[in-house]
Amino acid sequence: MNNIMSSKETTIYWDTVDTPIGDIRLYATQQGLCYVCLPADTESTAHEYCEKIWGKTEWVHDSLPIDKYKTQLKEYFNKKRVVFDLDYDLHGTLFQKSVWQTLLKIPYGHTWSYQKLAQNIGHPRAYRAVGRANGANPLPIFIPCHRVIAVQGKLGGYSGGLEVKRFLLSLEGSPVVS
Repeated sequence: MNNIMSSKETTIYWDTVDTPIGDIRLYATQQGLCYVCLPADTESTAHEYCEKIWGKTEWVHDSLPIDKYKTQLKEYFNKKRVVFDLDYDLHGTLFQKSVWQTLLKIPYGHTWSYQKLAQNIGHPRAYRAVGRANGANPLPIFIPCHRVIAVQGKLGGYSGGLEVKRFLLSLEGSPVVS
């Protein structure tokens, strides 16, 4: 019996949107938005992530499949959108997905501590693991990991850098923290 491996490629569409924090590159499959490359990231970071998830990929620079994501992101930066209404193509562990799903419950203009996030997923002592899952979020801004801060009110970390996190919190009207 022959073992024939599938040579099927996953098509990943991408385009760039100019924002107040710099150019953000958006990546999507047919199923939905799959990766957000903040200005602090490199294109190779996105490629490594996507190839790890889908293996063989075809990269297509095409704004049409990305337009709905770009439009909502621009609305967010223009303070005309507080909730995103999009399809996502998310891949992660069950724990990561539960953290990411719970991040969507943090209201616009508010922050939660890593500890509160851990409590809300039913693992009150797992705040460090929650922090790691938060940092692995492939859709920053869309899944608002920037709304999570340390219990003492400090910013903590952010994949886009602390200045970007501070900007996003300020944009949303959250009290700007140190």
